[in-house]
Amino acid sequence: MTGYISGLGTILDLVATMIIVIRLYRPAKEIGFKYNSFRGSLYWFFICMIPFFLFMSTNLITEDVQLAGYGYVIGHFFLYIGLAVYVYAPFQMIIPDKKRIPNILAFIMGVGGIIITYINWMAYASKEYLPKYDNGVTIWQPPQTVFIFIAISTIILWVVLGTFIFWYHALQTNNKSLRKRSFRIGLGLLILAIGGPLHDTPLPGATILLADAVVAIGLIIIAWGLLTSVKRQE
Repeated sequence: MTGYISGLGTILDLVATMIIVIRLYRPAKEIGFKYNSFRGSLYWFFICMIPFFLFMSTNLITEDVQLAGYGYVIGHFFLYIGLAVYVYAPFQMIIPDKKRIPNILAFIMGVGGIIITYINWMAYASKEYLPKYDNGVTIWQPPQTVFIFIAISTIILWVVLGTFIFWYHALQTNNKSLRKRSFRIGLGLLILAIGGPLHDTPLPGATILLADAVVAIGLIIIAWGLLTSVKRQE
């Protein structure tokens, strides 16, 4: 039996991501889709999340857990690249004229992602680590190194450089609608940081289902924030 329940949860995440991409398309186009701008950074991050969720849905169409594992590896490569691009968004909010720090962090994230992708691919190729299907739920069982890298990356980028900065911005602005948008985006990133790494823990299948639901909720809240109309004056 394939991991169809997990796959359907991932499809829900994909739909929420596509809504976000559509919402960001026009604002990103206005600044030439520059990846190191605030709007461009978020746009390209969520663009990378589309193939991430697509490859993570491989468990919907195959009984071969090794093939599904390769989908996990390829999908996460897009996640790592997306996280490297995402780095620019929070720094545009706090130090927009400084590019060196986000450039360094993006480089570290990109190189680290390539190394972790190789480690994960070789682990699945050797069959030392393989996902397994448990009553329609996919338990990915990646190497511990992979889980640690994902957990640390998401905590630093989505919580420290995400939630905290967006909430700080929400507290600093006098624009009520902008405050609501920043708070919602920050909350969504916090929920993503909780739900994402749960997929890679060696916990029961029910936990994986919970992780799917948490990620979907996080994405929906981010979309809600991005769809919040910001009035120039209040």
